[in-house]
Amino acid sequence: MAFQPIKKILTSVMQSHSFSGKLQAYRVLETAKEVLQNLWDEERAAYINPLSFKEGKLKCVALSPSAKQQLSLEQTRYMNEINRRLNGRVVFSLQIIGKGF
Repeated sequence: MAFQPIKKILTSVMQSHSFSGKLQAYRVLETAKEVLQNLWDEERAAYINPLSFKEGKLKCVALSPSAKQQLSLEQTRYMNEINRRLNGRVVFSLQIIGKGF
């Protein structure tokens, strides 16, 4: 039996059990929240909540019209910063959904 690095073993197990997509979605959502707090202050960032990530599409919920407008203006910068932190082009599009207005 040949020696295999633990990283290779874990990667193959995760892919075979479909954890890979769920883990990537979790990482994207957490990174999206952190990036928004760095681009804006925490008080303003509280008006945007990353909701889901699937097949390169990040969905965020805006709790106010002004936050939705501001994020749509900074959409490219936001996605670029998320992708930079994830070391690759992971987020291809951003959908901002208004809630309660």
